[in-house]
Amino acid sequence: MNNTIRIVSNDLDKIRKQLSRHELTYPGDSTDVRYQDFMNYVRDFNLPIELVEDFDWSHLGDEDHELSAITQCRDGNVDEDKVADYAARFANGEKLNNPIIAVHYEDKYYIAFGNQRGKALRLSNKTTSIICVGKGLSYDEVKTIG
Repeated sequence: MNNTIRIVSNDLDKIRKQLSRHELTYPGDSTDVRYQDFMNYVRDFNLPIELVEDFDWSHLGDEDHELSAITQCRDGNVDEDKVADYAARFANGEKLNNPIIAVHYEDKYYIAFGNQRGKALRLSNKTTSIICVGKGLSYDEVKTIG
């Protein structure tokens, strides 16, 4: 079962602190510019953001859903060899560094960042905490985030 912590998106210190408790890097501090840009967008538009602990992978949205294609930063470009490599590493105890970021709509989560790592965690039967953006927004608003 998911344990959700609601965080006000402009309270960056609180976000950093919560992620640090879970040994995850704050996305705005990531070396990946896409993470930085996304977190700047969240901050600039004061979007709702949550940390979902021990994420239940059964709550992922269908990969065929329009939002999956819209939200995925890699445009659905999944490298299955990379997924298999990540899965083996996670099964052997490697920890996730950068958090998976998902967009929420109608009780489902659509991964924006970390699709390959998310698939690998599912394959290796591991759980993680994820960042969720957009809970409570309309479909059009969620599409805009994507």
